[in-house]
Amino acid sequence: MNLLMPRKVNIGEDIEIRLDFMNIAENSGTIDRIEGLIPKGFTITSMPSFCSVKDTSVTINQRNVGPFRVETIKIKGFFAEGEAYELDPCCFSLTI
Repeated sequence: MNLLMPRKVNIGEDIEIRLDFMNIAENSGTIDRIEGLIPKGFTITSMPSFCSVKDTSVTINQRNVGPFRVETIKIKGFFAEGEAYELDPCCFSLTI
């Protein structure tokens, strides 16, 4: 899993969190959940319809990554308050 987002942002500035899932296996795989991805205080303005958020985790419904393929998920939003945030996402239930 590759996570891309800006290092510094201004309060209220729209940002994009981009996740690239790379399947280097010869079989298809599924992604079920990413924990610790959404920091508290982050307001989501846009995300794919196959995703849902609970607390800091993103659940991905029925997302398959074919062999030697990349699946990209983009989540857009902003921080309403000023604070230092640290992202430490962990992918769970990745089945190949």
